[in-house]
Amino acid sequence: MKDFHPHRPTLEDVARLAGVSLGSASRALSVPDRVKPKTLALVKGAVEQLGYVSNGAARALASKKTRTIGAIYPTMYNPAFVQSLDTLQRTLWDFNYQVVLASHEYKPEREYDVVKAVVERGVDGVVLVGTAHEDRVFDLMRQRDIPLVLTWENDEPRYGECIRFDNRRATYLMTKEVLKRRHERIATICGYLEHNKRARERLDGIADAMREAGLELDLDDRPP
Repeated sequence: MKDFHPHRPTLEDVARLAGVSLGSASRALSVPDRVKPKTLALVKGAVEQLGYVSNGAARALASKKTRTIGAIYPTMYNPAFVQSLDTLQRTLWDFNYQVVLASHEYKPEREYDVVKAVVERGVDGVVLVGTAHEDRVFDLMRQRDIPLVLTWENDEPRYGECIRFDNRRATYLMTKEVLKRRHERIATICGYLEHNKRARERLDGIADAMREAGLELDLDDRPP
């Protein structure tokens, strides 16, 4: 009878073909920066030759690390978030980490369920946009003892670390530069304002600069 389940190469097969110990093969795949370049090259060659794919679940169980980071964004229709995710992914890849991506489409009532689903997949850390989240989101991170990094805002977070920049100050300075060039009728195109503190802060920064110049930002002014 034909065997529909051919032998899947194991880590032992990789070590045997590479001519290294099982421990060296394991280290080459999990912490490549801690093995000699020659050993790493031998193991990589054996992996490619055999078509070996490591068992992520087993590795995570043994090491208690998934080498995966959860990234939850409000939306992926925003080019700025796409660029942010690309940078995050490339940076983590250099440290042998991968990204699990999810979004809640600016619906705060969905965010907890999205975060919980990502956490249940098994992640070593979570990245969120903004600092305004429901208490139960922060509680979940504390209960699971999961490192949390917040981005895109300048507030003091209730839990976790925050990579900060001041949205209001940024648009204030940009508007001051535009006004310095004697432009007074300024059109503003912004994203969602509802459930989007960052967009509201950017709009406030523009209004601050215009107010200082004796001008007013008309939020009801729409092009035909």
